[in-house]
Amino acid sequence: SEESNEIKSYFLSNMSHELRTPLNAILGLSQSIMSEISDEKIKENLEVIKYSSVSLLTSIDDILDYSKIEKGELNLERKPFDLQKSLTEIKSLSYQQARDKGLTFIYEENVELPKRIVGDAVRFRQILNNVLHNAIKFTPSGKVKLQITQLEENEENQILTFNVSDTGIGIRPEKLDRIFESFIQEQIDDKRKFGGFGLGLCIVKALVNLYQGSVSIESNVGLGTTVEVKLTFQKAQQEPLELIKKDSKALLKGKSILVVEDNPVNQLVIKSILRKWEGITFDFAGHGLEALEKLNSKSFDLILMDLQMPEMDGYEATVAIRGGKGGLRHTNIPIIAVTADTTEKSKIHANSVGMDDYMTKPVDSELLFEKVLKAFYLE
Repeated sequence: SEESNEIKSYFLSNMSHELRTPLNAILGLSQSIMSEISDEKIKENLEVIKYSSVSLLTSIDDILDYSKIEKGELNLERKPFDLQKSLTEIKSLSYQQARDKGLTFIYEENVELPKRIVGDAVRFRQILNNVLHNAIKFTPSGKVKLQITQLEENEENQILTFNVSDTGIGIRPEKLDRIFESFIQEQIDDKRKFGGFGLGLCIVKALVNLYQGSVSIESNVGLGTTVEVKLTFQKAQQEPLELIKKDSKALLKGKSILVVEDNPVNQLVIKSILRKWEGITFDFAGHGLEALEKLNSKSFDLILMDLQMPEMDGYEATVAIRGGKGGLRHTNIPIIAVTADTTEKSKIHANSVGMDDYMTKPVDSELLFEKVLKAFYLE
């Protein structure tokens, strides 16, 4: 049984890496091209590529997360994030999906929202995206609406209530109590008609529980469905991130970054991000051994490290660097893992070998910028 679980974990980790690697290229280059062109038609087409890729990414995450639920390994990060930015991404994806089906998408804020809250931004988006995707999928005509209806506060926490309503086919009363089980849809035939894995609401329920929240559904057959989601976030304390960003020119000036990445297309994606950062220089290494050679011949201030590479992987390379094999001046250099592997096991392993931070592909350019600035600020 243990061997079977190990094989399963390895397979899922490898699958995540292999699928996320090309998606990183698709999303990264699409975003880069969008920021450099003015042709609205091309931008519109790139938006379609972007949201289709995000949709595929969500399906990959659902498969991986279902495995984590089975093993009791599903966890939340607790970090400050920009609530409005996350909501903008959620709205953009839902608008595109609804438009493709000829539906109207409506968004309403009935309360004044905090700018930053503490929680897991990725999981927050996953919860609402799954609920909204379901609403759009089971609504042949009419509208889908996302409302933020309530904000409750105490000394430490902020509880937000989200309502997703649709004018879709609805759910029969006898099916409502089973709707949060895995692989359940209103009818077996719905799988053929509407598609999907049937995992979305099972994962939503597990994530909402981790968020110390609740999820409930009201539905009328032929009239539509309303899903209410309550999530508990910690209040964001005053942090120096915005101040750090104001000092970004001074923090980045003269810094040199080594990117250790074996995939040429992913190198291109990182290059398209880094070349926009004023004041820095950067170089690339195709694997850990090449990284050690570069570190011994030149001085660097930070390393962006892929994990799965030929010759010498990111874990081995980090152990070697911390042990002085990349020169004594680099033993304490900040190392940020930039990987397609999203498993908890990999995060723990990366931390145990001496990496300072961890982020997953597809690379979010703003998040990468924040992590690099923090690394220089804390030096």
